[in-house]
Amino acid sequence: MTADEWGFACALGKTCTSGCYPYGASYDATLCNGAEANLNAAATVGSLNLCTTSGDLDPTATGEAVFDMSGNLAEWTDDLRGTLADGRKIYTTRGGAFDTFSVGLGCTFMAAALAQNFSYPDTGFRCCSSCAPGLADCSGSCANLGSDSANCGACGSVCTAPATCQNGVCK
Repeated sequence: MTADEWGFACALGKTCTSGCYPYGASYDATLCNGAEANLNAAATVGSLNLCTTSGDLDPTATGEAVFDMSGNLAEWTDDLRGTLADGRKIYTTRGGAFDTFSVGLGCTFMAAALAQNFSYPDTGFRCCSSCAPGLADCSGSCANLGSDSANCGACGSVCTAPATCQNGVCK
């Protein structure tokens, strides 16, 4: 997800004059897992059921929302900001985390830029797939990487007959 895609999803359907949050035009410390919530750790995704987007991302379906775009874990985006002297790429994170205060939890906040191998308990990424849980999107087709002989262990990894895909390995 790019920073632009993340920002679009966060602000969809809202008109904000001085800040925008996924759930509305003004900050509410009780809705999401930011520093003011005092949870001091990441919560189970979706457990704060009011920390959702208010805009409809898919007009062909009803009742859809994106959870935890504000707080919980700062999310990596595919927004390349530069390269360090040692060659590591620097990417933008969005949404803030459980230890981020209100200003960093908004839809427009983009001050955090981290090296590609940065790891910390308040940083993660959003998994987006059109496939059901347990299936991988392999060029628009959903595949079980554990048993699909045309996508064994990874998309496009083909088992040559007589081998079949067993637990993601051609045997």
